[in-house]
Amino acid sequence: MEILLSWKRKWKQWRGFIRELKRHGIDFYDRNQPDFRTEDGIRQLIEQIALSVNSGYSAHLMKVQAQINALNSQINPHFLYNTLEMIRSQALIQGAEDVAEMAETLSLMFRYSISKGDNLVTFREEMENLERYFTIQQYRFPNRFTLEKIFPDSEEIMNCRIPKLTLQPLIENAVYHGLEKKLGKGTITVRAFTVGKRLTIRVYDDGEGIAPERLEELQKAIEMGISYVYTDKRSKGNGVALININQRIQLQFGREYGLSISSVLHKGTIVELTLPVEYEECPVS
Repeated sequence: MEILLSWKRKWKQWRGFIRELKRHGIDFYDRNQPDFRTEDGIRQLIEQIALSVNSGYSAHLMKVQAQINALNSQINPHFLYNTLEMIRSQALIQGAEDVAEMAETLSLMFRYSISKGDNLVTFREEMENLERYFTIQQYRFPNRFTLEKIFPDSEEIMNCRIPKLTLQPLIENAVYHGLEKKLGKGTITVRAFTVGKRLTIRVYDDGEGIAPERLEELQKAIEMGISYVYTDKRSKGNGVALININQRIQLQFGREYGLSISSVLHKGTIVELTLPVEYEECPVS
């Protein structure tokens, strides 16, 4: 009797496996399919499953991007531009130059974020948007944070094309999850360099860092492309921007590129982006 029950369990597992293969478009009993009892057949089976999974992954990312585009299309940019310009004008009339600068900076950031056109922008444009964000943070936290920039071969780096709105979310993460919690002053460093046909961008902060168990969860979430939030309310939402950036890079350029993160608790965090070198005007050397 025990042997019979064991056989039934194995038969159910086998049927479940066959159903899963069919879900990926593979019919185990189709004579036109490879012989999965051989080494070559097993290799082809794995390749077919991987192709099916990757196709589903790309379709999911395209759906997410379509939802983002639909949300952006609901915003009335002229209303916001005019409102921010009115705030800026009133601030200048009343001598509040700092308020006027914040309104103008926010207006430029908003214009950049929803401007239509190519999904790829130059590194220079991304840095200009990042510096606008940092200007607003300086008003929120006077003399608390410093932004350092290290770009060897700066002209070549500045002409490299990267996905739009890639850098500012990284700085926002560094400020909110790292430096705001730190007592005293903090520094964010942006370093970019090319090696062959690969562009590397590293964002360092000397903030509070991430606990090892949470870092491991976040790294797995980035790799798998799944939602991730910290359990404590203060850190809620960390990781969503990183996952989104990683998915956008891989959808644009392939799975060999993307985002990685490392951190030491109470020491700081490093986020690294790897992308192919694509110049706006200059050919790849």
